[in-house]
Amino acid sequence: MGAHERAELNFNRALTQAEVAALPAVVDLGVANRAFGLGRSTGYRRVKAGTYPCPVIHLPGGGYRVASAEI
Repeated sequence: MGAHERAELNFNRALTQAEVAALPAVVDLGVANRAFGLGRSTGYRRVKAGTYPCPVIHLPGGGYRVASAEI
């Protein structure tokens, strides 16, 4: 990926409705955070506090997933 392509990717902005509609059935917490406009730390903190905007799947080996339908 060239510098120009990286410049077009903005990982700090929320996802558009079209981008959310194109998501696979289950996404990692980073993608869900972007969809909700949350930063990484805020998203993880809200999961641990039980205040995330939708149900979160906690994987046995660690990590989190969110069903795209919940976004």
